[in-house]
Amino acid sequence: MATILIIDDSPTNREFLVTLLGYVGHHLLEAADGVEGLAIVRSTRPDLVIADILMPTMDGFEFVRQLRDEPDVAATPVIFYSATYLQGEARALAEACDVHYVLTKPAEPQVVLETVEAALGLAPPLAPPAPSPTETFDREHLRLLTDKLVEKVGELEKANQRLAALVEAGQQLGLEHDPARLLENFCRAARDIIGARVAAIGILDDTGEQLSWLYASGLDPQAAGRLGKSPADQGLFGLVLAERRPRRLHGLNGGPAAAGPPSDYPAIHSLLVAPVASPARAYGCLYLADKLGAEEFGDSDEQLAIALAAQVALAYENAARHDQLQRWNAELENVITELESFSYSVAHDLRAPLRAVIGFATAMLEDFGAQLDAEGQRYLAVIRDNAQNMGRLIDDLLAFSRLGRQSMSSGNVNIATLANTVFEELIQAEPGRKVKLKLGKPPPARGDRAMVRQVLANLLANAIKFTRGRKTAVIEVGGYEGTLENVYSVKDNGAGFDMRYADKLFGVFQRLHPTEEFEGTGIGLSIVRRVIQRHGGRVWAEGEVGRGATFYFTLPPGTKSDEQDGRD
Repeated sequence: MATILIIDDSPTNREFLVTLLGYVGHHLLEAADGVEGLAIVRSTRPDLVIADILMPTMDGFEFVRQLRDEPDVAATPVIFYSATYLQGEARALAEACDVHYVLTKPAEPQVVLETVEAALGLAPPLAPPAPSPTETFDREHLRLLTDKLVEKVGELEKANQRLAALVEAGQQLGLEHDPARLLENFCRAARDIIGARVAAIGILDDTGEQLSWLYASGLDPQAAGRLGKSPADQGLFGLVLAERRPRRLHGLNGGPAAAGPPSDYPAIHSLLVAPVASPARAYGCLYLADKLGAEEFGDSDEQLAIALAAQVALAYENAARHDQLQRWNAELENVITELESFSYSVAHDLRAPLRAVIGFATAMLEDFGAQLDAEGQRYLAVIRDNAQNMGRLIDDLLAFSRLGRQSMSSGNVNIATLANTVFEELIQAEPGRKVKLKLGKPPPARGDRAMVRQVLANLLANAIKFTRGRKTAVIEVGGYEGTLENVYSVKDNGAGFDMRYADKLFGVFQRLHPTEEFEGTGIGLSIVRRVIQRHGGRVWAEGEVGRGATFYFTLPPGTKSDEQDGRD
């Protein structure tokens, strides 16, 4: 048996020839390009060389030319194994450099074996045959390689255009939140990118038993309107959905029924169907009919269809979630509006009778108090005090309900100046107390000044109230800039709270301290949270029993120019 050298830059091609020829007893050597192959020829003197043409470093033509220039190996027979030899010019050029056998990829095993036997049976002269004139060979060689390069550049440009279109389609799909428009745009994009005469997309109904063909591109409106529905568990579509992989058909001779679509579909000749599915579930099928400029859809078309269908599945899933979220938000807004209106109405209606209760209880104490014993006077005082407390509670409820309807006027707010102003007003109601305000350098915020003032008033009032047990109360207001939001804090050295109940702090009527110890209605922190949420911010707290508490909130960043001129 003979020693045969295989020169090909494709490991797959080399493996095929090595396996085939090794099976019949030949000894095989391998090289990845002409330079490596030439070195092996010089050192091992093989009986035959099978070489590809278009290879890096040194192509097949140059390899043969240098081989023929070396007397010791010039007579080595060569077979060219390349798809490029479908061209007559390439074959003629090969014969000019004494290569008389050509195998075209892909070749049948029997053809390969017969060609190798014929090449080994030749007895070429030891002296090299007269080569064609160097200039003519070089010119033909260069022309062939240039033609091939132009062809490859054209294929690359086409691939780049498809890739750019695919990326653009993905971006557009990601930005679209309306499921209907998303599917319509996708159908048109898939048809243009893959190059099909017709594209359609079918979506599974709620039962998962029918494919509703909602959108089509490339059909006249009348034909598109006849698409209707298809069973989701039968025919080609059922197979694609069950296996979650694409299918291609060709040579249909215009009959759609055998391929899966309903019989009233337009005539088709080639077909590509891909599943529109995310990792979570299948949503439907992408249907492409009649490849433009070719008899059938190719591997690259199938890969593009897979990529496009996966993109639209995820986009459709997100769009459906967005649509559902919008509906839930609308329903929630309606419920909140109704609750706010109810709270406002009830609170407003309760104020008048409460004023009467407070007024009559006070009048009885003033006008008839002397006629009552101590126990009777205490009863009236309890009635009056509780009615007054309920009045404050109603006022707070009204303030809380108004927050949902109150319009916002956004502007820059100097947090430091506003906090100091609010503190000075609040401390007037605490004569004789030693309360120290440590004002840091919080950055300016952007928001509704009146609402932000209310936040600071509630937090500072709480800090003043819960530090009554301290000989010297210390309250700190600070903040720092974040990337997308500023963070602010109000800290005190007061009673603090148990962090196990931190999630209850901002709920309506939620209190962690008894009324006898610290007065209040349990609405102030709810108002803080509502205001901050309307500004798109967050609010949270940290504390320790007996060691104080810190309340944090975030607001959009303002401009530093306002910090300089003192405006709030």
